Amino acid sequence: EAAAYSVDSGELLMHRVVKTDLVLSRTPEPEKRNLVTAKPAGGGGARFRIVTYNILAEIYATQQQYPYADLWALSWDFRFQNIIREIVDVGPDIVCLQEVQADHYESHLYNAMHEAGFEGVYKQKTRQAMGMTGKVDGCALFWRRTKFHLVE
Repeated sequence: EAAAYSVDSGELLMHRVVKTDLVLSRTPEPEKRNLVTAKPAGGGGARFRIVTYNILAEIYATQQQYPYADLWALSWDFRFQNIIREIVDVGPDIVCLQEVQADHYESHLYNAMHEAGFEGVYKQKTRQAMGMTGKVDGCALFWRRTKFHLVE
């Protein structure tokens, strides 16, 4: 329900009631995936788990590009929560992410992964002509701090 009033007189100028379809109170949980585990090749080397995801940068998650997808499924907030949940559930030691939007790495991903026990680096694509700073995607690499450290 919405109403518009005159600033000067306070007179009601417009009153509208809009009826909508049923709104989901909560988005459905995505199905759990079955991951493929490689068989050890022999030898007694250290074992670790690597996962890789293309997380679809928000700048590419548009209705024009994905007309069959519901808007809630394309929203960054919904996808971010599910990406982090799946990564934590899988328990990897190394995480490779493609199509990471630069501003999302800084504002969302790095902090969430750090809280989950990871350290990481980000490398932005060199396509500056594609738009404003922070709106270009790149790749992020995270590693479990208890198992690995960065050597430069």
